[in-house]
Amino acid sequence: MELIPGNSCGRGEMESCNKQLLLNRYEKETFSTSPYHKLALHIFLCELSPQEMILFQRVLYNDRFSSRDFLASNQEYQSTSWLLQYIVRNFRNLYHFISTVYNYDFRTTKIYKELGYKLFNICENIRDYYLSPRVVYRIDASERRNIHLYFENMKKCLQAMIFRDPVQHLKKLSQEMREKIYSHLSKIGNQKETRHFRELCDKYVVVQALALDALSNKTNEISPDDQLFENIESIISMTSCPNLSRCLLNGRRAVVLSFANRKGDGEGVVLQALTDTANVTGCLEIVDMHYKIVLFRRAWFEKFPQIELNSIYEHLQTALSILQNEPDDVRMHWTRQFIFRLLCCLLGLGMRCRFLPNFHLPQRVLQESERLLKEYGMKEAEGRVQMFYFILKSRLHQLKCESNLAIDYIEKAEALAKTGQYNELEVIQDAKDRLYLSDAPSLSTDTETTDSFQGECAKLTLDLPPSYPLPDIDDHSNYVSLTNSSPESSYQEFTSNT
Repeated sequence: MELIPGNSCGRGEMESCNKQLLLNRYEKETFSTSPYHKLALHIFLCELSPQEMILFQRVLYNDRFSSRDFLASNQEYQSTSWLLQYIVRNFRNLYHFISTVYNYDFRTTKIYKELGYKLFNICENIRDYYLSPRVVYRIDASERRNIHLYFENMKKCLQAMIFRDPVQHLKKLSQEMREKIYSHLSKIGNQKETRHFRELCDKYVVVQALALDALSNKTNEISPDDQLFENIESIISMTSCPNLSRCLLNGRRAVVLSFANRKGDGEGVVLQALTDTANVTGCLEIVDMHYKIVLFRRAWFEKFPQIELNSIYEHLQTALSILQNEPDDVRMHWTRQFIFRLLCCLLGLGMRCRFLPNFHLPQRVLQESERLLKEYGMKEAEGRVQMFYFILKSRLHQLKCESNLAIDYIEKAEALAKTGQYNELEVIQDAKDRLYLSDAPSLSTDTETTDSFQGECAKLTLDLPPSYPLPDIDDHSNYVSLTNSSPESSYQEFTSNT
């Protein structure tokens, strides 16, 4: 098979270029490792004239096509998407396919050489774009201060349960914004550079993102292709900073993918979100993105407790460094949310705050958790955040074998969950039922070599992240564990060891 010599150049030069260069590409590049191959092929197919398409389709004739009129009579096989998929499946890479086109049908050599040459030039131009170094400018997010305040205020309203039906309220508000956006476009055509218009698009993305948050508070049954995601994608390019708008989208898509247990897909979305914000200065949208990544990582905490805890702590640290430049109330609002998610790990809470059985933690983790709860569990927290802290306090008192206080706090959390109609209500009620049972799990102390863990669930053991800045606390060789011993004897043993 003859390879096409050439690059993005004139026809004569194409015939004299280095064949070895193309041979190397043919051997090393594939459709999967070189994404620009598919893009070049898609552009080429879209630019073909009807007559050129007929000639081009003949290259694909093989044993599955019984007649030369098969493609012309079958609309499915005329579609660009089908042709693209067929070529990707049956050819090693684009250079392999180009050589097939270029050398096809000796009776009409000139026509196919022109088609091959056209496809090759498109591929080379795109390849140059992908591989050539480019200047990347850092985006200053401080110019979006108004939208940051709007985002923060709307989020607080959502968590404070101000809206009777937050999902419908936000959907209605976003629909009104969308109508204004379309009206603006119809009046001034493609002139989308006005400050007012871009601010309207920014607010629309914020409202849609918060509508997704409100929906995820109520159910795990959300599709990654939900209309809310599509609505955001349709407006992103018209916002003042598409990178930040896209990170709001991808952070939430990662959370939804975690609901569906699609870890691989979610990891890709997380990577894309981090890439989109790599050249943007720190702002609340990026803090929000890290929070959504924490929620994504929490989905795998039960399977990989220490790994996910360490990862969550890294995102918390990144977010806190960004929040240093924010007002005190904003910084406290976000810090409280991140600390809550950290505490869920430290105290052995799974998805939707499920109390994990057979939990095993050092005394220093218990003591640090209690310190964090005292510091950040403030009464003026928003309703949903307050519910979370009541759950954490209940879990802490359960671990300390203080059953009455554990029940008291779980009932407070239940009341808030009912008011907000939150998805955590079922888990909270299950925890309350277990706390009321006489044989509910309670505490004993143990060492790292314990053999006292029995039951259906595997023992879950974790410690503070290696980089955690912790002052000297009691000897961490003593562990607190959930077993089926009596609360009184367990706590007496725990206190005697400390």
